[in-house]
Amino acid sequence: MSLGKLKSFIEIVEDIQQKDAEGFVTVTKTSLKRVRAYKEVQNRVSSADLTLFRFRAIPTLKITTMHGILCEGELYRIINVSNLGIYLEVLAKKEDKDGESSATNT
Repeated sequence: MSLGKLKSFIEIVEDIQQKDAEGFVTVTKTSLKRVRAYKEVQNRVSSADLTLFRFRAIPTLKITTMHGILCEGELYRIINVSNLGIYLEVLAKKEDKDGESSATNT
């Protein structure tokens, strides 16, 4: 995959839970890495719209379903990660503003 196809900038994010002095848990998103990626929207009839991201593998970071992707101000929850050699292919679902995964009702 050439650099010309990697047009979208994405951030790999992780949820960090911290307790405050009163014992309440606060969740903050921490950016782990910012990379260029190829973004492709997958339209599925049976489920919500999914997005496929392809980007260069990051040797110092193991990406799992516990991470998220921030792209163009939208947050995506990672569903599946496939290793394609020097590239990773990540299938993700867009989340709503309140943190719930978006779904299309038909």
